[in-house]
Amino acid sequence: MVAETDLSVLLKNLNPVASSENYVFTTLPADRLTSALISVAKGMFQEREGTTLILPVAAAEKANLHPPRWVRQELAPTWWPLIITTIFSCQLKKSTWR
Repeated sequence: MVAETDLSVLLKNLNPVASSENYVFTTLPADRLTSALISVAKGMFQEREGTTLILPVAAAEKANLHPPRWVRQELAPTWWPLIITTIFSCQLKKSTWR
């Protein structure tokens, strides 16, 4: 199977579905990262300040990551396609423009 690289085709075929689970974004220094947090993270990326994890709220609370250590953003469902498209576009650009 050949991977699709035409962005317009990829975007046209996206079918984003909003999860009923709530997530938080938290940025941690390397010495605070644990395998337990990494294993439940929905996403992870490196920033100047540390590693940002996208975690279920329950996992963040269990790890005692409370405000101001994490940010919860609630958006109307109509925003998710735009967010997902933006993330997808950035990842595609990153992987094909090297």
